[in-house]
Amino acid sequence: MTHDEMDEIKRHFDVVAERLASQIGVVAKGHQLLAEGQAKIVQRLDGVEQRVGGVEQRLQGLEQRVGGVEQRLQSLEQRIDRLEGEIKAMLRLSFVELERRVMGLEATVMKLVERVDRLESGPSH
Repeated sequence: MTHDEMDEIKRHFDVVAERLASQIGVVAKGHQLLAEGQAKIVQRLDGVEQRVGGVEQRLQGLEQRVGGVEQRLQSLEQRIDRLEGEIKAMLRLSFVELERRVMGLEATVMKLVERVDRLESGPSH
């Protein structure tokens, strides 16, 4: 092989090497851009995870509060049921007492009517 042929091959390899270097640079730049984009996505995901964590904590707090409200409501329902029973019992007793008093008043009125009738039909007529 002649010196000129060797120079030609050398120039050809230099051109190929420059193209490869340029293409490797493009690939490296693309890789760098992808890495930066990935880092931004990871940052955003971290932010989203933190926000979701905060929402989960708030949700747990709300669930606890709802549980407390449910317990209080159940307690109030039990008290209402108990009071309802007591009021019904008191009303039954009140009605029994009123009935007894009305019957007593009716008996008294009957006695008074009989007495008035006797007085009116007594010796003066």
